[in-house]
Amino acid sequence: MKKHPFIAMAMTAGLFAGSAALAQPAAASASDCSGYENVRTLPARAGQTEVPFQYLIALKPGPIEVCLDGPDGTDYGLVLDQMVSGGTKTVATATGGGADKTLSYTGPISAYQVKILADTAGTYTVGVNLP
Repeated sequence: MKKHPFIAMAMTAGLFAGSAALAQPAAASASDCSGYENVRTLPARAGQTEVPFQYLIALKPGPIEVCLDGPDGTDYGLVLDQMVSGGTKTVATATGGGADKTLSYTGPISAYQVKILADTAGTYTVGVNLP
C-alpha cells in the first residue's frame, strides 16, 4: 500500500475530518451550526486567530460549507484557507456584520484550514461540511 505522509500526519494528530459521502445540507442559519458534519465548540481569546481544526481533508472536489456561531455582541471573522505548496492560500472569507457567519467554497481535493478571527474573548461554535 502506498503511504501518504501528509494524510497520515493529520490522522495521527487526531485532527482528520472528512468524508467520502456527500455533504449534508447546510444548517438553516449561521446562528446554529449543529446540523453540520464536523462541529466544534471552543473558547476564543481576544485579538487572536483561532484554528478549530488543524486540517480538513476534502476527499473529492465540491462545495465546502462553513458556519460560525460566535458570541452575541461581537464581530468575529471566518476564513477558509487551502493548503498549497509552500503554505496556505485564502480561498473564502466572511467578515464584518456580527459574529454569526457562513461561507461556501467549491474547490478541488485538498487540505483546508478554517480560521476564526476573534475580536473579543468568548465561546464560539464552528461547523464544516465537506464534499
